[in-house]
Amino acid sequence: MTKSLSILIVMVLCCRVGDGFGQTYSSIDDIVQAYYKAVSIGEKESRMAAYEDIFIPSGTITSVKTSATKPSSVKTLSWGDLIRETAPFYSDFEINLIENEREVDYYLDIATAHTLVNQRSLQKSTGKTYSQFLWIDFDLVYFDDRWYISAINWIDQSSRQPIQNALLTDTLWHQSE
Repeated sequence: MTKSLSILIVMVLCCRVGDGFGQTYSSIDDIVQAYYKAVSIGEKESRMAAYEDIFIPSGTITSVKTSATKPSSVKTLSWGDLIRETAPFYSDFEINLIENEREVDYYLDIATAHTLVNQRSLQKSTGKTYSQFLWIDFDLVYFDDRWYISAINWIDQSSRQPIQNALLTDTLWHQSE
């Protein structure tokens, strides 16, 4: 009994138990899943710590928001600025990303992961759930024996052009309006 307790104490001291952040991110899947988990963290300081763990310091996030009635809007922010700017949204909603498909291109210590995810947002005040598809591109770099996110680009699904099957070759072409 004492030996088992000693082993458990050593394991707790040596390993970070709990949120899963601070791990090695030795695979592309590890870092992508860590991002999905970080996005779902409601509390701002904890989300900031999670992003700090998975992004390079100069990492950016570019969002392209589509509209049925006007041109798309594009915004690029540092990951820290994004967290600060989205704090009011997180006060009202709980976010969950569910990956539907993924394609990865890589060479040595750089990779790009193209993903199709379903974003589910639960409005805290009403309990109503909203859902939309996002196409997320992860630019990844490998150094210090682990993967980091250097940039993320994402676009929400347009009513004019569904994202379904977007990862199939030659399915989306830019068309001027």
